[in-house]
Amino acid sequence: MKLPKFEYLYCYYHEKDTLVKPHFHNCYELTYFCDGNSVSETNGETYKFFAGNFLIYPSGRVHNEAHLSKVKVLCLGFTPAEDEDEHAYDRLFSDPDKSVLKLLEQIQNETVNKEEEFRFMCSLLTGQLLLGLKRQAETPFSQSSFLPVLRYINEQYTSDIELEYLAQLSGYSYDHFRHAFKQKTGMTPLKYILGKKVDHAKLLLANSTICVADIAITCGFANISQFSVTFKKMTGRTPSEYRRDKEIKKTPVK
Repeated sequence: MKLPKFEYLYCYYHEKDTLVKPHFHNCYELTYFCDGNSVSETNGETYKFFAGNFLIYPSGRVHNEAHLSKVKVLCLGFTPAEDEDEHAYDRLFSDPDKSVLKLLEQIQNETVNKEEEFRFMCSLLTGQLLLGLKRQAETPFSQSSFLPVLRYINEQYTSDIELEYLAQLSGYSYDHFRHAFKQKTGMTPLKYILGKKVDHAKLLLANSTICVADIAITCGFANISQFSVTFKKMTGRTPSEYRRDKEIKKTPVK
């Protein structure tokens, strides 16, 4: 395996409501958010960062940062060992076990102590980090990552669930999470959540006299219009038609 070339490791502290203007680097840069809440716009996409999230910007890729709270950011600059597809890293990464952070801190210590061959050691550590990301991308969605996500959905499906949070909960990048979730369930995360809402609505329609508008709110829909459209799309019937059909089936035959 050829090693990437280590370029730099910088640590920045940003105050709340500060903006890093659009800029680019002459090498790849891994930008790791140790805490706080930030947003970056790059390549026509907007990425939200929380503690443990990071992004890798290819050489020459223009990007900015808006910091919505106080944040600590670690920036690792490197040149890949071989030509890279600049879209290979077009996804938000997460670091649930802090393995990436530990490697970055090791690199930071090397740059501070400057012991013999420290730059070579930094390249070794950078290579270890990148290989770990490659392996993660190739690893199937594990059951241990999947169960917390399902548990959270089952408990919170009537609330407004952010898919980015589910990805963080799984320990995978957002894009990898969506792909893996669909492989596991046959549905996108959003469709799965809507299915839980509709299943709950079916129970209420069939077994209560609660009005349709109140059922819509109870099940987490914004309004009765959204509820009716979604319900019919997923069941082939409107909520009122579904309730009427269930009432007919309950009527005893004389």
